[in-house]
Amino acid sequence: MSVEIDLTPLERQLVAAILRGEGTREIARRLGLKEQTVKNELAGVWRKTGASNGLELALLIVTHRIDVGVLPEE
Repeated sequence: MSVEIDLTPLERQLVAAILRGEGTREIARRLGLKEQTVKNELAGVWRKTGASNGLELALLIVTHRIDVGVLPEE
């Protein structure tokens, strides 16, 4: 059974980065964003998924087979 959560393209990029183990500073640098912007966007991901950190997010995605779309290696 797959659960769908409506994520924006940026949120999908952030989820991919979190699943790769990147931190907010690294994500911000790589995407050309301010670190606070990344934190604000991740807050939206936490609200949408109910996860409170990267580990919970990864476990939620794997155990519930949540479709987060294509997660490119950037």
